[in-house]
Amino acid sequence: YREGFPMVISEAAYAGIPVLSTAVGSVPDFIDHGHNGWLVPLDFEKETTITQLANSLQHIVNSRAEFQKVAENCHEIVTKHFRPEIFKQDWTEMLAYPKTFKKLR
Repeated sequence: YREGFPMVISEAAYAGIPVLSTAVGSVPDFIDHGHNGWLVPLDFEKETTITQLANSLQHIVNSRAEFQKVAENCHEIVTKHFRPEIFKQDWTEMLAYPKTFKKLR
């Protein structure tokens, strides 16, 4: 619940495995509930969140057809957000010196 975006989400999506997560940080930016994974709201009453996760997991286990449909869609996360060319572009922009920076000689 403290991590902004757990990398395990992208790793699971790459492997075609749907994710059940709490809706924290930027997770809802990547997981569309019921389409490419499942989200439950984070409640600061730990027992409430645990109950919601358990109920959602039970639903997923009992809905094989829904699981298969969501599994087919979860790869969209990778193709949309985690392609190497996107990573390269984002990191280049973040790490590049401003254009006004003059090289020291």
